[in-house]
Amino acid sequence: MVSKVVWLDRAERDLENLHDYIARDNPTAATRYVKALRNACRRLVDYPLSGKAFDDRYRVIIYRNHLVFHRYDPARKVVTVVRVVDGRRDLAGGINQLGL
Repeated sequence: MVSKVVWLDRAERDLENLHDYIARDNPTAATRYVKALRNACRRLVDYPLSGKAFDDRYRVIIYRNHLVFHRYDPARKVVTVVRVVDGRRDLAGGINQLGL
């Protein structure tokens, strides 16, 4: 079991930008979506290796249209959420394209 899930500043900004984008049309839906995405990430406490391996450092869980990139440090028992990106993006450029 993981002791905590930590969100990097970049991932927090991703959520803020996502919220702002959705809120242009529907502020209530924006708040609800971001809250549900965060709740989905709370499961990482019990299942730190959730999702699919993206490369040798990162794993990805999918929440609706978004990819949540995270990594697990078993020595510290910490999951770090690194980025939240739109899953419809072309990620053919790999991890460098995401600024990880």
